[in-house]
Amino acid sequence: MTTCLDDDDLARFVGEPATSAWRAVRESHIDTCGACRARVALALIELGVDAPQGGGSTTAPAEGPPFAGQGSRFRWAEGDRIGGHVLLEELGRGGMGVVFAAREVATGAEHALKFLLSTDAKHARRLLREARAMQITHPAIVPVERILHDVDVGPVLVMPRLRGTNLAARILGGARPTLEEAGRIVARLLEALDVVHRLGAVHRDVKPGNVFVEDGGAVRLLDFGLVWLDVERTPFASLTQLTTTTAVVGTPRYLAPEVVHGARADARSDLWGVGHVAFESLTGDRAVRGAHTGAILRELSRETPLARADERDPRVPRPIADVVATLLTKDASARAPSAEVALGWWRHAFATSGIAI
Repeated sequence: MTTCLDDDDLARFVGEPATSAWRAVRESHIDTCGACRARVALALIELGVDAPQGGGSTTAPAEGPPFAGQGSRFRWAEGDRIGGHVLLEELGRGGMGVVFAAREVATGAEHALKFLLSTDAKHARRLLREARAMQITHPAIVPVERILHDVDVGPVLVMPRLRGTNLAARILGGARPTLEEAGRIVARLLEALDVVHRLGAVHRDVKPGNVFVEDGGAVRLLDFGLVWLDVERTPFASLTQLTTTTAVVGTPRYLAPEVVHGARADARSDLWGVGHVAFESLTGDRAVRGAHTGAILRELSRETPLARADERDPRVPRPIADVVATLLTKDASARAPSAEVALGWWRHAFATSGIAI
C-alpha cells in the first residue's frame, strides 16, 4: 500500500518526468487520498504548471531513461522542437541549463525557454525553485509565464523573450553605461532586491552577467537558480531548499568574503554583488582583478580593502564612489543593513552629485 506523498515525492510528481510505474502508483493513491490530492493541486497552482504541450507526455516511454533525449541533450539547435515550441537561437548557457529563444507553434508568439542539460533530479527541483522565486512580483524580475513538461528535457520554464543587452557583455565590449544610466541600473537592482529580501529570499549570484538592460531601458535581474529561500518565511520552501545554508555557491569573482569563509549568504551578500555591478558600470573595470580562482579567493581573504571606483576612474563623483566602497566592504557588518537603506544612500549620493536618476 502506497503511503502519502512526502515533500520529495511531491517535488518529483509536479516537477520532473517520472517512470510510468512510479507515476501510476502515486496517481492511484492520489485518486483515493483527498489530502494528497489537495497538496498536488496546491503545488500545481503555486508553480503554474501546465499540462504537457506538444513535446510529449510527462511519462517516459516504457523502456529507456526518464528523459528520452538525454543522449542528444547538448546538441539542441535551431529548428528543434521542445514543449510545443520551435527553437530559434541559443540565448545563454550555464552549468545546469540553457536558454533558447523559441516560437510557440500554436500561436506564433516568441518566448524564452529555459531547460536542463542534465537528468539529475536535484537539478530539476532547482529549476522549479528558480521558477518559484521568479513569481516574486517586481518589474525587474522576469516572470515565469508557465512551466511545461517535455519528455526529452523535463521541466521547461517559459518566460518572455527579452531584447537588449547583457550588462557584462556590454561593459566587456567597451560600451559601459553613462553615469546617469549606471545610477538607474543600480537603483532598479536595489529596488528588486528589497522586495526579494523582504520575502525571505537571497539571490546569491548578483553580478553584471545576471543583469539585463532591455532596448527600452528596463533593467532585469536574471538567473534565480541559486536563490536561497527562508524555510520560515517562504511558501513551499520544503520543495525548494536544495542546498545547505552554508554551501559556497555563486561565481568566484563575485563571492562575498564572508561566504568564502563559510558563512551563510544573506541580504548583505547580495549587496556585495550590487557593489560589483556598480563598480563595473561606473569604471568599466573589475573590482577584483585576479586572473584565476585561486588569485581571486586570496584577494577576497585579505583584510586590505578593494580599490575605490574613483581611483580607477577619477570621473566618478566621490559621494557615489563612497557608497560603492561601502557596498564592497569586506566586513559584512559594515555594509548597508538592507537594500532599502543602500537605495537611500545611492539616491542621496547622486542627488548630492547633481545627477538625476
